[in-house]
Amino acid sequence: MVFPVSSTEINDIGFIDFKDPWLQDLLWNTVSPTQIFQREGYTKMDMMGYFKSMVDAGCYSFLGSKKAGTVLRCYFPNPYVVEPHIVGNGGYIRLLLKVGTDFTFSSTKVSKINIYTHLPSIKNIVSRLGFIHEGTTTNSYLLDGDLKDIFILGLSKQDYYKHETFKLAA
Repeated sequence: MVFPVSSTEINDIGFIDFKDPWLQDLLWNTVSPTQIFQREGYTKMDMMGYFKSMVDAGCYSFLGSKKAGTVLRCYFPNPYVVEPHIVGNGGYIRLLLKVGTDFTFSSTKVSKINIYTHLPSIKNIVSRLGFIHEGTTTNSYLLDGDLKDIFILGLSKQDYYKHETFKLAA
């Protein structure tokens, strides 16, 4: 995989406003409506409307880097838990998750981050950041007509501060 910039050049990680045309284009071009709802006739316009309603309700935020072309679409089911979803160039996901985790635990009330993925490579990346494999749901995610297993990983604030990744960054 070729990365457009090195990880040392990515110094623009931060929150991106949902109204930002760059974010709108990224979401439009990389997220499939079936990743949001498995419903016949659900369109990209429906998906974008859903994102807007979730942002307006305070349940979604977007943390990312325009240089890296990567965003974490962060869903907050409650004020203490966040579930990030990768959008864009997954090659920078480790860096973005590390920065996002540091920020989340140091400046919010969030006490746990949950990651759901059907990709073993993402499972391995987040495991190296200290996330614990909490379970697997079998055949629970429909992607391009195939049922995929979903790996569930979690990291509590308490465990994060014990993990060597945090100690190295401190």
